[in-house]
Order: sequence, then structure tokens, then C-alpha cells
Amino acid sequence: MFFSEEKNQKTFNSGVFPAFGTWPAGRENGAALVVALWAVMAMALLVAGVRILGARAAMLAEARLEQVQLAAAADGMINLTLLRLMDLGAGGHPPVDGRPVRLLFAGLAGEVRVQDEAGKIDLNQAPKPLLMRLLLSQHADFDTAQGLSDAILDWREPGAGRRLNGAKAEDYRRAGIAYGPRGGKMETVDELRLVMGMTESLYLALAPCLTVASQNAWPDQAVAPDSVLRALDGMDDARIAAIEASRAARLVTQPDGSLADTSPPPSVGRAFSISVQVEGRTTGVQRRAVVRLTGIPKAPYVVYQWN
Repeated sequence: MFFSEEKNQKTFNSGVFPAFGTWPAGRENGAALVVALWAVMAMALLVAGVRILGARAAMLAEARLEQVQLAAAADGMINLTLLRLMDLGAGGHPPVDGRPVRLLFAGLAGEVRVQDEAGKIDLNQAPKPLLMRLLLSQHADFDTAQGLSDAILDWREPGAGRRLNGAKAEDYRRAGIAYGPRGGKMETVDELRLVMGMTESLYLALAPCLTVASQNAWPDQAVAPDSVLRALDGMDDARIAAIEASRAARLVTQPDGSLADTSPPPSVGRAFSISVQVEGRTTGVQRRAVVRLTGIPKAPYVVYQWN
């Protein structure tokens, strides 16, 4: 049986079925509550995100500020160390054999190392036997040491003449290398990386022993680091220990807690590397300078590197 149009209308109006375009009041209220809860949750997440971003921005700003302060303190420590190196009446100068010394500046403590470059092996001056011993002391095999020492000499010497185990421009070209030897003095220790046969691991082992600023063919044993002493002919553990003991006997403690060397002051004309490390609450800073003392009152030192 079919319902009549009048009965159909009564059925809809009686609430048995909701009229088209309408929804029961209870369901409307529930849906509205769900939407409101989602809105509150979204707002809470948004506020939390803004707070997190704000906290991170504040932390980054604080770290940047601290880094700037530490960098300024590290530069101050380098300058203070330079003044002490040049102050002949200070009753002692900073040790210049690379040993760590604690230094205070502007309320911050840093570790300072001063190395007389004359204690290192000069890449532009060292003869082949010294280069060979250095390479062997860093665990290069004999053939590698032979080849690299010749290649270093070929790099720094002008002309096309090639050493027996060395490498000149033609050898680099045949090896597919897009450059050749300088044919002159190396400008930085990093240039050693370009010499044919040099590996990165061997370079990193050699670099602390090397310089291009000493201008001496042989290192000064009085200020040479341990790694250089071990590359010198006739050195053994007993002799190295005696040298270290002699250096330590010259040290005195200053009123500020730092160490001073009571030996004669550093020679004018020598170059020194000064390394500083300062640690803060959230970050740290390292600085390194290479300078040469001139003895000229208006220009007491020349800066080769400061970074």
C-alpha cells in the first residue's frame, strides 16, 4: 500500500524522520562541542609552538652573545700573551714550547699554548734527511718517505730537473692532476696537501710538526715539541725526558696562577704561534695567531695569521 502525500507529510512532521535540511538539536550541540574542542586544541598547539620557537630563538641569541664574548676574550688573551712575550722586565715569559698554560682574562679562563716556530720543521728549508726522518717517525714506510721527501723538494725548487723519486709538472699531468709544483717556497703548511703522494691522514699527523715561518733548516731542540724531537737524529726516550725536565725546571708560577719561563726572553725576529681555547656555558671558541717579533717599537710584531 502506498502512503498518500498527506500521510507522508504527517509522518515527517511527527518526528519519526527528520525533515530535509534539519538535524536533531542534541546532535547539533554535540557536533558544535567537538568543533569547539578541536579549535581549543589547535589554539593550544599553536601557543605551545610559538613558546617553543621563542625559547629556541632566545637560546640561540644567548649562544651567539656568549660566542661573541668568548671570541673577544680569546683575542684579549692573545694580545696579553704577546705583551708578555715582549715585556723583557716581567720576570719571565710564557713558555714557548707548546705546553698548555691557564690564563684569566675578563673573568674568563682559557687555555693558551705558545709555540716558537723555530722548534718546528720548516717545509721550505728542511733537507731531505730531516724530511725522511719526520715521515718515518709518523709511520710512513721507507718507500713512501723516500718518494714524498723528493716530491716536497721538487715542489719547492724551481726548474724542470726531477729528483729520482720526486715529481715535476709532467708527472702531475700524467697522474691526471690539474696543477703542478709551485717551483718556489710553500706559502702555508696546508700547501703540503697538494704534493703528489700526500694523503690526508698523513698530512694531519705531520702538520703539528711543520711550519713555513722559522726560516731555519733544523729545528731548535730547546723549544721543539715532542713529535719533532722524535724525528731528530740521535733522539731517544731518555734524551727527550731530560730535555723536558730541563724545561720544567725553568718554570715558575705567577701571582695569577699562570706559568712563566725564567729563561732568557724569546729572540727578536722569531715567529710564534699562539693558540687559545675558551669554554663558556653553552659554547666554546678557539683562536690562533702566528706573529713575528720585530723589535721595532712602532711595529713590535707582524701578524701572519689570526683566525
